[in-house]
Formats: sequence, structure tokens, C-alpha cells
Amino acid sequence: MKRDDDNVGGRIISSAIVLLILTSLAPLISSGIPIQQDVLGDSQVFSSSSSNESYDLFIDSSTSASGGDGSISTAEPDGSSEELSVLSTVEFYTNEMISDIRFYGEGANNYIELSIYLKFTGNDGATTDVTFRLLSGSSTVEQVVLELDDPCTEGGGFGGVGGGSCTYAVNVINFEIPEAGFLVENGKKLGLEIDATIDGCQGSGGITGGGENCDVEVQFGDIDSTNSFSKLEVKANALANSAVKVHMPGSGWTDNEVLEWYPNHRQEFREMQFTLQVKDAFGRDDIESVNLIMSSNEGATTIFNEEFEDDDLILDNNGLVGNFTYVFDQGIEPGEYDVTLEIKDIQGHTVLFEHQGLEFMEHGIYLSLPSNQPDTVLIAPGQTSSVEFLVEHTGSTSSDLEVVFDLARSLPSSWSDPIWDKPQGYSLQGGGTSARPILQIDVPEGDLSNTPEKLEVEARAFADIDGTITEVAVVE
Repeated sequence: MKRDDDNVGGRIISSAIVLLILTSLAPLISSGIPIQQDVLGDSQVFSSSSSNESYDLFIDSSTSASGGDGSISTAEPDGSSEELSVLSTVEFYTNEMISDIRFYGEGANNYIELSIYLKFTGNDGATTDVTFRLLSGSSTVEQVVLELDDPCTEGGGFGGVGGGSCTYAVNVINFEIPEAGFLVENGKKLGLEIDATIDGCQGSGGITGGGENCDVEVQFGDIDSTNSFSKLEVKANALANSAVKVHMPGSGWTDNEVLEWYPNHRQEFREMQFTLQVKDAFGRDDIESVNLIMSSNEGATTIFNEEFEDDDLILDNNGLVGNFTYVFDQGIEPGEYDVTLEIKDIQGHTVLFEHQGLEFMEHGIYLSLPSNQPDTVLIAPGQTSSVEFLVEHTGSTSSDLEVVFDLARSLPSSWSDPIWDKPQGYSLQGGGTSARPILQIDVPEGDLSNTPEKLEVEARAFADIDGTITEVAVVE
């Protein structure tokens, strides 16, 4: 029978006494109170701010992870700026995403804005078309062509990008994105491709070629060490797939969670295993800090605030995984407790993941065999055998219980009714108290071939709730 309040973290105690007929003097062998896991269902219940955050994605030097001619990253460049000609296609990529991420534009027109530093050099009359392609993996999301017709001349000249001098100037490109955004899948990269063609160049490359005196160049990194950058401005939620779960120690991520705990249970049942999975699509380097917080009184009282260091998180299953084990104090106040996973990234975004509340139960009992009770009891025709149990109040220190024992299934009609040393019940005054019920079995004379395979023991706990005696726990 399932109950709602004993079993630390959803455990049901099944008390079974196995009867084996070996001779006319048959041993009564106890199974030792096996423990079954209570099936709570998939309790991955999380909530967080589902709104997207604004990110600056900086264009910087290539890395071994990004590949291409340069990289796209949430980290501000801190090295010197670089320049590349875009007369041949140049490619900038993020690292591979470690989880799916959906990108959105900003503003009423859903634009992803690219601020890019360019320099167009050439003779008077030359023009260029610069093509910008925004990529999800190898697929083009949007393409924009920028037309420039006023180049500057190295060593002098007027007009063109940069206000008449051959310097780099920022240009703004708007990629119009569908309202639903676009997806970059786990293992894929966000990319930007840039290439240019020049017409009317009079250098050695000919009229239509990109001759030695004509060029279109892009500048990126920390532009001239001025804290100016070529960058994309997007909206996204890179941390949307992060989560935290609560288990008994030794459980795996996919195991059913434990949502009910008992203030006065044994220490081994007061040990909580918190497993967190931080999935920042941009990767580990985007994460500034990770904190796990348990609190009560709607967050007013902090039970613990555990900050995870870099070494506490390992890359696993396309996310950063960490564990924290906490043993709560015996006698902790019953009630609902909040668990929050707080993640901050390097651009200052803070995302809170609020786990489904954990309930520390007012009432609960735990049934086992005491250490002095052997797990084999002999029965013989016409004799009386006895079994001792241990029942413990695992709930609140301030709650009292009355526990009544019986057999869940009757003995054969030729057997006498079982005898409990206190048939009226056992008083447990406050969590942490216990009793040792004794069951006596009168074995009939003669043939014992109808001996039951097992005896199923049932304990029912009752409490006074607002003046009404109410059944609050059942252990079978």
C-alpha cells in the first residue's frame, strides 16, 4: 500500500516473514524488511525566467575550437585588433554549441544587428558589394549586401568609409530574423561569412578585378585598444536547458527524484544528493558562477548556499555536471523548502531555476527489525513463536503518533489470531521516539502444510489534527 508520508524520500517498507516447512520443527525465516523505492513519477519540475536576454557576441581571433578565420564569443576581446581582406570569403564561428539554442532579433523589426569595422580602399569610381551571411551550422539564415561607392586612397584622398581618411569605420548591418527566431543545434556553430567584389578598380587587377590598389578589409578584436568591437547583438537564453535534481545518495540523473523528507529519520536517510546540470549553450567559458540554494519561509531563511568552483563541474552529456551532498539536521522544522539553482554568466545575466518544493513531513514512521531480532524464527506444532519489530517516528519533533499493528492478510482458519503485546497501539511522543512491538504466533497442532508463505505486517499511524484523530501513515 502506498502512503504519503513515511519513507524518507519515497520509500515503502515491506515487512515480510517467510515460512518454510523443513521438518516437523520448521524454521520461520524473516526476509529482513526489504525496502522498495516509491515510484514518484518523473518529477523534473523546474521554472525559470523564460524571457530571453540580450547578448553581445564579439568577433575576435580564431581559436582551435572555433576554426575559421576568426571566432565569435561572449567574451570581450582583450588582445590587439586584427585585419583581414574580404575579397576572399572570411568566416567567423562560435565554438560548437553544447545544447540547442534559439536566437532572436531585437526591436519591433526583429533585427540582429552587426556592427562591423570596414575599410574600402581604391581609386575614384570604384564600387564594392560586401555580402554578409548569418549561418546556423552550414545553413544561411539571412543575407545582406552592403553597397559602397566612395573608396579612400591610401596615402591621401577624400570621401569613403572613414570620413575621408583611410581608416576603419563602423558599419551597421541589420539581419531581419523571423519572430520565432532560428535554432542552432547542439554540436553546430553560429557563423558569419563576409566577402566582397569590387568594380571599377584601376589597379593591376584590371577594371573589374580586385587589384593591388583596391581592397575591402574587416577589423576585429579590441579595435586599436579603445574598447570598441565588431560584434553581433542578439537575444537568446543560453542557459534554458539547465536543471537540478534531488535524490538519495548513489542515484543517477534519470532516477526518480525524492521530494519528501523526514525531520527525525536516521542519519543515512537525512542525506540529500543534489545533482545539477548546467547547460550554457556557449560553453563553460561563458559561466561566471553557479550557486545552489536551499531556503525556507519563501526564501527568507537560507539553509545552505553552495557555490561551485570550476573544479567542481565536469563536462558530461553536453553539459557541466556537479554534485552536492547535504545532511540536514535532525529535528529540522517540517514544511516546504525551496531549492534554487542560480547561474551567472560573464555578461552579467543571472538565471534562476526554481526546483519543485521539497516537503519535510510532519508525520512519518519507519519499520524495521531491531538488531537483536534474528532473521530466522523457528515454529513447531502446538508452540508459540514471537517476532520483535522496531517502529520509529520519523516526522516532526512536536507531533505525537499512535501506531496500531495488524496482519494485512489473515492466517489460515485453523490458526489462532495473532497476538500483539499492545493491541491498543503504541505511543510515539514526538519525532525521534520509537517502540518495539512484539508479535506472538500460536502454531496449531498437527499438519502444517497450510502454513502461509509469508506474513504481511501492517502498521497504521494516527495523529490528532485539529481535534480529529486522523490516519497519517501506513506501512505494509
